[in-house]
Amino acid sequence: MSTTPQTLDVTGLPPAAVAAVAAVVEQLRATHAPPAGDPAHRPNQTAEEWAADFRAWCDSRPSRNPNVDDSRESMYD
Repeated sequence: MSTTPQTLDVTGLPPAAVAAVAAVVEQLRATHAPPAGDPAHRPNQTAEEWAADFRAWCDSRPSRNPNVDDSRESMYD
């Protein structure tokens, strides 16, 4: 996900078209913005902060199957 500001050239478009593009962009931002607890929500954090947030996020996710044997021995007979 890029944090670099991007621009869109709307030169020559009528004002109504520019307004429509702006409305679509705002709708996309509202629809696709990461939730407040998401590690991607704070793009300027340090690596340590990101790692801590990511670990907290992982720990908050439920285990899908705690009975799976994922040991090396079970995978490589």
